[in-house]
Amino acid sequence: MSDNPNNYLNEPGLRLYDTLIKGYVDGKVPVLYNTTTGWNSQPSLVSAQGFLYVYTDYKKNAQNQDIAGIKFGDGQAYLIDLPFIDEMLYEHLNDNIKHITQQEREFWNNKVRCYADPNNPDSLIFTTN
Repeated sequence: MSDNPNNYLNEPGLRLYDTLIKGYVDGKVPVLYNTTTGWNSQPSLVSAQGFLYVYTDYKKNAQNQDIAGIKFGDGQAYLIDLPFIDEMLYEHLNDNIKHITQQEREFWNNKVRCYADPNNPDSLIFTTN
């Protein structure tokens, strides 16, 4: 890996991340790059809201190439404490409390009916009958 984190594009495996980030962000959101060592050397850095923080050497793929890790700044948490996007996705996919079956969804969706009030067309009536 290059000593200069701004030269990350010269490293194999990172070009795709740069293309994806630029495609989603379209240059409107600040994107900051550094190595894991560089970011972790600033433990009291509060993440700026809406910023993308790229850890250019977050992990290695099967070909031993650097894969970038991305964090979204929230303006409150220390950058070092924020989860990486892939960690958040993994937690979400494995959260069985948030995920319900289609049968459960239909059961709850059928609990309440909604229709226009015949006496007042500007009002809606909600009922569990």
